[in-house]
Amino acid sequence: MAEIYYVPEELFATLREKVKQGKEVTDDDVGPLTSPMTAEDDAVMIPVDMRGIGKEYEDLDDMVAELGPKASVEAFAKARDYFVANKGNDPEEDRATPISGRELKDMMMDEMGDEEDDDDEEEEVAAPPAKKAKS
Repeated sequence: MAEIYYVPEELFATLREKVKQGKEVTDDDVGPLTSPMTAEDDAVMIPVDMRGIGKEYEDLDDMVAELGPKASVEAFAKARDYFVANKGNDPEEDRATPISGRELKDMMMDEMGDEEDDDDEEEEVAAPPAKKAKS
């Protein structure tokens, strides 16, 4: 999973407040945090640094399955705090900035296209040579 991940700012703030107030957080509440492609195009998406949660997960669904919804929001809060405090000591000019939901979707689609291109290249290399017909 990538170190930098984006979450919808407004939803994140709402869920963080819910947790602080001891209110119930459900899988449905957390779903949009783990599904950036469902974000509104004009939503402000803020970066979080997943190194801040203290454990590496294959993907966010695994994290939510293991931690549950409330602890997942707390994990995202730790990741956001880690990012804001720049505990990774990342150079300021290289740090992620808030982007729109549309920008995030475009970025993800570009990355998916790049991965597909890489897969196509690997398939071409891995293809066995054609056998010659017996005469």
